[in-house]
Order: sequence, then C-alpha cells, then structure tokens
Amino acid sequence: MIIEVTQDHIDRGNQGDCEYCPIAIAIRATLKDYSISVGGTIFEYKNSYYKLPEKAMKFVQAFDNTLPVQPFTFELTFESAD
Repeated sequence: MIIEVTQDHIDRGNQGDCEYCPIAIAIRATLKDYSISVGGTIFEYKNSYYKLPEKAMKFVQAFDNTLPVQPFTFELTFESAD
C-alpha cells in the first residue's frame, strides 16, 4: 500500500506526538481508520505493532527534531515488529 505524506499532513502534524505525526495522519487518511499511532520505528494498528520502512523512520526522526521535511511517499507493509 502506498502512503502519501502531503504538505497538509506535515502542517497538521505535531512533533513528538505519536497520534498526530504526519505519517499517522497520512496512514489514517488512507486506511480510513483512526486507530493509528506512529513511533520512531513502528506504527500501531489495531493493537498490533508493525515496522516502518527506513524512509519513514528517517522522516519521523527529522520531523521530531524540527528539521525541515518534505512531502513524500512510501510503501506501507504490515511486517510485524514483534
């Protein structure tokens, strides 16, 4: 599944907030489900934890450290983080 993180998602995102990370906002918009939160290397969906791809992890790190970020897309897979 392709996830597109737009400038709107970035503008609405909050640094250090797992539920309002731009990636969480983008995943929710794609899945039409609000039970998403994103940490530095994982995302939680329906009480299960999955790995984020490297590209998304780097985005989270930059965003949370208030570094400039740009809209991007990434492939979301449901690879277990367990």
